[in-house]
Amino acid sequence: MLFASYFSYLLFPLLGIGLYLGNLYTFPAAGFIFVFVPLLDLIFGKDHTNYNASSEAKHVSLALSFSPIGFIFFYLVFLLIYAYYFESMTLMEKFFSIISIGAVGSIAITASHELIHKRNSNSKYFGQLGLVLVCYSHFEVSHLYGHHRYSCTHKDNSTAWYNESFYSFLFRTIPGCFRFSWSYEKRRLLKSENSNFLSNRVIRGLVFQILFAATLVYLFGTVSLILFFTQAIIAIVLLENVSYIEHYGLMRDRSESGYSRMGAHHSWNSYHRFSNYLVFMLQRHADHHSVADKEYYMLQTDDSSPELPFGYSVMATYAFIPPIWRKIMNPLCDKAMG
Repeated sequence: MLFASYFSYLLFPLLGIGLYLGNLYTFPAAGFIFVFVPLLDLIFGKDHTNYNASSEAKHVSLALSFSPIGFIFFYLVFLLIYAYYFESMTLMEKFFSIISIGAVGSIAITASHELIHKRNSNSKYFGQLGLVLVCYSHFEVSHLYGHHRYSCTHKDNSTAWYNESFYSFLFRTIPGCFRFSWSYEKRRLLKSENSNFLSNRVIRGLVFQILFAATLVYLFGTVSLILFFTQAIIAIVLLENVSYIEHYGLMRDRSESGYSRMGAHHSWNSYHRFSNYLVFMLQRHADHHSVADKEYYMLQTDDSSPELPFGYSVMATYAFIPPIWRKIMNPLCDKAMG
């Protein structure tokens, strides 16, 4: 399990190689996610193994829990290094560096997602840091208090409707999640007697994002903002691409008494081995919704959950092409909901 938990760290040597060799070598980190990982899935197949933490030494469990934190730390380091060299890069190197850093940033959001669910304050801080680095701090509020309460209903901005294209979903979910976060924090703070300006988590996140951007300008010049903001856009789009995949078309029944309970059949699972390793086992998504703060390495398989035909790396590509996506997913969705 240690190898699985640190598999995503292979992205960082690739970023280092890209920086050292330059030219097209700045692209392999993104190629690793969208080409190499699907090939590994094809060769090595699926993994239905459920991890048993009680059989491992305490230091192994600590190492497993540390992996998302370490990933965000290394992502920060490489973002700063790339910002330092960005001005001296050729136009082609800038272009591929943005794509690669952004793609790695989407994995950093996955690590942040794992951490913001934890009750431990240190884990939460690192999760919030990861979201600051991709300019998506409000995701913590919208995900914890919006998505996990309303998933698979029309109240949830992060659930993709049947036949909805990824592009329609994208332009619905980004403003929708921000509006939800702002409204939620406004209501929460109206009930608090000791709140101040920075008690609003949306405002606090925006402040930290501005401070980080200002730090980049101070250290590396204004050109570094091009890297910072464009890689954030790529990371956000890829995050929402995954959100689109996770519950596409799987809506909860509604009656006069309200919505039916969230069940395993409301999430698309995938057990493809290496794409699961890449995203901290997020593809075992039904169990995550069952127990949201469960450690990623403890997530279980569930035969009652519908399965994706491929891992996220492949499905993300199909999601960008709506006719192909519908041809693949609509029959599966009809079967799952029938």
